[in-house]
Amino acid sequence: MIPEDEALTQIPEKMPVLPIRDVVIFPFMKVPLLVGRMSSVVAVDESLSKDRFLFCIAQKDTKDENPIPNGLYEVGTIATILKMH
Repeated sequence: MIPEDEALTQIPEKMPVLPIRDVVIFPFMKVPLLVGRMSSVVAVDESLSKDRFLFCIAQKDTKDENPIPNGLYEVGTIATILKMH
């Protein structure tokens, strides 16, 4: 297990953003996500090619296919991709 202070230094300053609908992700949750939008697939691919970190943030309007920053909540969760199917 990585010590907490060392784990925090491994979190990158910049990472791909994954807008999500119909679920709020909290720290330490394990949640399966279905990724369908091309922009979301690109974010996941970028994360997998680097360090597996994603910034997951809930959308305000779940029907919005291309949310802009104003369409996202201000607080999100840093996630790590554990598995890919």
